[in-house]
Amino acid sequence: MSLNRRRSPRVSTISGVKLPDSEKIFLDNGLPVTLLHGSETEALRLDICFNVGRQHEHKRMAARATASMLKEGSSQYSGKAFAEKMDTLGSSWESPVQLDYSHFSWLGLSRFGMEALPVIADILENPTFPTSEIHAFVQRNVARLKVELTKPDVVGYRTFTAILLGENHPFGWNSNQEIFENLTKEDLQKHHSDWYSTETCQCFLSGNVPLPFLDMLNKTVGQLFLGKKSPPSPVIPKVNPAFGTTEIKLQGTLQSSLHIGYLTGVRQHDDYPTLLVLNTILGGFFGSRLMTNIREKLGYTYHIQSNLDTYPDVGSLWINAELSPDYLNPTRKEIFKEINLLKNKPVSTSFLKMVKSYLIGSELNALDGTLQAMEVIRERAMEGLGIIDYATEIEKINSVSPFQIQEMANKYFSQDNFTEVWVTP
Repeated sequence: MSLNRRRSPRVSTISGVKLPDSEKIFLDNGLPVTLLHGSETEALRLDICFNVGRQHEHKRMAARATASMLKEGSSQYSGKAFAEKMDTLGSSWESPVQLDYSHFSWLGLSRFGMEALPVIADILENPTFPTSEIHAFVQRNVARLKVELTKPDVVGYRTFTAILLGENHPFGWNSNQEIFENLTKEDLQKHHSDWYSTETCQCFLSGNVPLPFLDMLNKTVGQLFLGKKSPPSPVIPKVNPAFGTTEIKLQGTLQSSLHIGYLTGVRQHDDYPTLLVLNTILGGFFGSRLMTNIREKLGYTYHIQSNLDTYPDVGSLWINAELSPDYLNPTRKEIFKEINLLKNKPVSTSFLKMVKSYLIGSELNALDGTLQAMEVIRERAMEGLGIIDYATEIEKINSVSPFQIQEMANKYFSQDNFTEVWVTP
């Protein structure tokens, strides 16, 4: 049977998508552990998350520095000894940078998990924050920042978030050399002492989980922070957006960057599923309106996309493109042309069906395997989506209509309330 490559494959509606069943247990210290067994792998992953981020800082950068520096030494292990132990066990320890919470992840073979737990518990509860390592952390990040600030896209995004959210908002300010150099050992100790407790912590365990490992988890992580309380979470200040256009001249660059964005709602907002579909149509995948028109048809830029970001108190839908200065204004006009089309004309039913299938297919791909499925469960838990049913959310995406897309575009794509940043040579 030969394929007719002039005809696209039939698009089918995907339904019945749900999260795999997980189990929740509690350790002696009250710490909740979400457990997802998977016998198909020999791997075991333990994610330890503290609901502590920029919004909890007494000094800027304290949250990120504290999370990064835990592995550099504890009461029983030096940073070198910790790294060698992880290598000996053939495992990895990572602390991915998050703005609104602190995340630590151990990944290894299940048969080595029990040996890793006492080490993990000690660095979580008894970090020493060596001054020499803090100095190295500052030097590395200052050097990296100097390189990043030569890139138009980085400068544009930093400026865009500061203007859209406000520089006094915990997710609006940007790091600089002075912020890094002002960090002290006492700052990290205070942040850890104030906020690392069972009240702010959740654990997520996935993969091949032996029963003895659960017992050892309770004897180690289950004894952390006993009796310790954290202060009430601070109130996040309201966003203070500035609307309009800002242009920045960046010396020594040949490229320009363009950022255009609008404020939206939080991840838990009822509008989110429809906004997700709207963003995907506009610039969220390779077949989107922006990509098809501005990249493929007109050739103005190689890279253009739209993004939907959410924070604990606010969200944003923003567009970014990197391009030649000669195409900056033409690209800008085409972006607003596509936005106005979404506001004034319903999308076709066939295109909408394809976009929804793409989105839900991506969700299915993300659930392929125990470790990957736990990523989805963990992200939803840390975003506060525990009470929102995953299957219901998928069905909401499936039920989005062309009229709802048009309505959402008119609601959020205001002609007056947008922020725009150009970075030019």
